Amino acid sequence: MTATVAPPRTPGTYLVGKYLLPAERVVIVQRRHYAAMATPLAVFFGGFAAALFLDIALPTSAAGARDLIWLAWSGTCFYLAWALLDWWFYRFVITNKRVMLVHGIILRQVDMMPMGKVTDMRYERSVPGRLLGYGAFIMESAGKDQALSRVPFISQPDWLYREICAMLFTPDLIAVAPADEDDGSGAGPGAYRVSWAGFGPEDEDPDAEAR
Repeated sequence: MTATVAPPRTPGTYLVGKYLLPAERVVIVQRRHYAAMATPLAVFFGGFAAALFLDIALPTSAAGARDLIWLAWSGTCFYLAWALLDWWFYRFVITNKRVMLVHGIILRQVDMMPMGKVTDMRYERSVPGRLLGYGAFIMESAGKDQALSRVPFISQPDWLYREICAMLFTPDLIAVAPADEDDGSGAGPGAYRVSWAGFGPEDEDPDAEAR
């Protein structure tokens, strides 16, 4: 009896490719919009401003209090670093079979919803989201317990919404949607953003050259 040896994976697909089925192919993969870092950055810089103000306001004899203040602010540095790593490893993945969220640093988690189980989908764009180019997807399925229901900070939501709708209603076709001015792609109106034909565990990552 011969053991089956899995073929080596192409570098660049390790975060996504190892969760794919043999006949499954990735169509879209994204990180969260950079606006997801707004709260950690606000805590970091706000804490620095507060620590600097207290450092100046305290009398020269309060050296111990100053040390405690800057020690407390150093905690925001670790918080920012952790949030940045979490943003880096986070992936929103659309394959020809399911929708996935791959996230977590120490405890790696994969939330997924089969594409055929998506019964309703909408996305929201707040005023900051419309200005900065991000939105939130809300997905519903036939099941009551959903591991993946709300996906915030989606980049290029208008384009991505059209892509997912095309996959739901015309699954045999790969949509290529024109980029809008507010998509955040930088391509400009009338231009076409690349719609991936997909890649599997053995294929070249289309995003590898950009990195």
